[in-house]
Amino acid sequence: MKKLSLIQGEFSPGCVVFLDIDYTLISPLAAIFGTNSPYRDFIDILKHEMGEDILELLGKWRISRKIRLMNYPWPAWIEEAKKQIPVYGLTKIMGGETGPIPKIEHWRWNELASLGIEFSPLYLGKSEHLLPMPERLRLEEKGHPSFYRGIFFTGIVKKSEVLAEMLRHERPSKIIFVDDRSSEIEDLKQKCEEEGILFEGIVFREQPLMDSSMDSDLLGQLYAVQRKAFLEGKWIEDKEALKILRPNILNFECFEK
Repeated sequence: MKKLSLIQGEFSPGCVVFLDIDYTLISPLAAIFGTNSPYRDFIDILKHEMGEDILELLGKWRISRKIRLMNYPWPAWIEEAKKQIPVYGLTKIMGGETGPIPKIEHWRWNELASLGIEFSPLYLGKSEHLLPMPERLRLEEKGHPSFYRGIFFTGIVKKSEVLAEMLRHERPSKIIFVDDRSSEIEDLKQKCEEEGILFEGIVFREQPLMDSSMDSDLLGQLYAVQRKAFLEGKWIEDKEALKILRPNILNFECFEK
């Protein structure tokens, strides 16, 4: 990842920063979601397989899973950058009700705030907006993009389409975008090129806090147990999963989170 400096004066006037959230700022705590885990995207795969049938399970998982900050000083970086320019979150997630979560926007803001992450709170002078659909989706009634207290939620549209809506009202001199997926960066880069706006994309690659030494067979066993728990609507973290796999082991202190 290109170094993100905390030095004041790095940002030019009129610059705007967008930060992806999942696997850029935060991650689920369980080992199967680790940087090098082959099971990291299993929930995304289930989303494609199950469609809207997954929403209830997804909501139950979100309110019960533990999370961690990625290995980068994001709260301090964001607070320093906000002194100079707007800093927004840009997350590929559906807003509104999801299972037991009445409003995803509120839940996500509270989750990030609990870790010390708060973005520039206003867009067009307000803290909350329901954004219009792009023309190609104008007949869709669900999945609108939205804005809540510094976070843009894509709904069913692309991140570049959320940016396009913003550019109808504001014209930044430059956009900086950080995401763990290069495809998302290329998407925003293309939109900025079309609009004649300077763009800097940074692919986030976490440096692990420690070398992952978990046996691949054990990780696969954890995945099987935790995937089953997810599909049953009762998520369990690593320590509880290990108790199921190895009930005769008494000391699980290394999995205390």
